[in-house]
Amino acid sequence: MRNTTVLLTFAVFLITNSHLDTLYPVPQLGTGGAIGNVIFFFLSGYGLAISWGVRGGETFAPWILRRIVRVYPSVLVVNILFLLVVPRLEVDASIESIFSVFVWPTQFWFISAIIVFYFVIYAVLQGNYLRYAPFIILLLWIPYLVIYSGLELDRFSIEDAGYFKWIHYFQIMLFGAYFSERSYTKRFSLVGAALGVVTCIFFYYGLKVWMIKYDVFYIQFLTHIILYPFLIFAYFLFTADGFLKLFSRPLFAVPVAFVSSHALEIYLLQYFIYSDPIVSQHPFPLNVFYFISILVASSYVVRRSAACLVKLLESRFGNLWRHA
Repeated sequence: MRNTTVLLTFAVFLITNSHLDTLYPVPQLGTGGAIGNVIFFFLSGYGLAISWGVRGGETFAPWILRRIVRVYPSVLVVNILFLLVVPRLEVDASIESIFSVFVWPTQFWFISAIIVFYFVIYAVLQGNYLRYAPFIILLLWIPYLVIYSGLELDRFSIEDAGYFKWIHYFQIMLFGAYFSERSYTKRFSLVGAALGVVTCIFFYYGLKVWMIKYDVFYIQFLTHIILYPFLIFAYFLFTADGFLKLFSRPLFAVPVAFVSSHALEIYLLQYFIYSDPIVSQHPFPLNVFYFISILVASSYVVRRSAACLVKLLESRFGNLWRHA
């Protein structure tokens, strides 16, 4: 398995940057969220398939429990933090409201999507259907295009279309799982991979500019297609020995290690922080400095709190919890 920590850090940076448009003097600088999201889902599928191969398969209960243990403690801590300590969430006393905030779907679309994807990915892995992944991905383009044809395509809406985008991100997650079995043979040099990444990004943003300039938003599905070769090139670029050696230097190693290990917490917290007046009231670049400082500190606190919660549950539920 190649070291994907730098690639994950790049994804965290892109997603975080895309949420800072209101803090930048030029809002267009706040971009890259869709690219960061596909890297996240790609690496999620990649990691699940690698782990499955190492463990040789397992029954569903311990498998899904381990996924839940890695995700929900942090979700729970963040929700409690912004419900009781820094009131930013609203929840009434109904079971439906409590369940929707703390269990599913939560206010985080990424969490609600990936939990559902886990069930399907498990079925694919357990049934040894991963070899059919390309066919499944192609087959999913049928509902994709059917729903796509009914969207309001007079603007760039492909990432705002509710559950529609789940089809795309599940395809990407399945692609990552499939790619894991075929990623050991080096197919691109460092330079070749870098050129591939730059070319894909050029066409990706070139399409966006073209859509805006000529009002041809009906072709926006092409931005999703471009991200497949981008992921291949990005994988080989960010896992190349020369690239990893550069980021192993102390100047980069410490922040990369922190961001990659706190990726979930950073994702969960950033909305609450960048929209808070404590951050938004300041001019650029002071607002970004406050945002990063608070995000780093709060991510650390949430992760440590989540770890304590896991230990508490482990002490209470003992044998059941150790399956995770």
